[in-house]
Amino acid sequence: MTKENHQKDQKVRRMNFRTIEAEIINYHQSKKQLAEYIDNLQTITFPARHIGDTGITPKGGMPGDPTARQAIKLAEAHEMVGVMQEMARRVEAIEWALGRLTENHRKLVKLYYWSPKYYTPDGIARELNCDRRTFFRWKRQIVHLIAQRLGWKV
Repeated sequence: MTKENHQKDQKVRRMNFRTIEAEIINYHQSKKQLAEYIDNLQTITFPARHIGDTGITPKGGMPGDPTARQAIKLAEAHEMVGVMQEMARRVEAIEWALGRLTENHRKLVKLYYWSPKYYTPDGIARELNCDRRTFFRWKRQIVHLIAQRLGWKV
């Protein structure tokens, strides 16, 4: 591998690492978005729940072309399918990894990525009764486990 290719590979790995960390941070929001997307998809697929026989929406909207509205909704939903599939894949990878982590690793995730209170690496190391280097090693292990599930290099 040439020096240039090695540098590109390192850059991709670094970006993947940061992306996975961002996915962990946004995990709860992503789960919420997926649930909303599924609810919206069910509404689009089964519109009879929301549009009366007259074509007037329950909110008192004006009569229109329910078929055209439905086609637009389906087209918009179709655009989002790939995005939502990738989001679901990342959420599943995080859940898969969480199920395989030790209690200390899960606690690290909660403190470092999900806590509303800011913790420094030293603060988390104190909370976990471990060395600062151990904190960084565990953090790397968590990200590597998720990357492995996603098939990414970090």
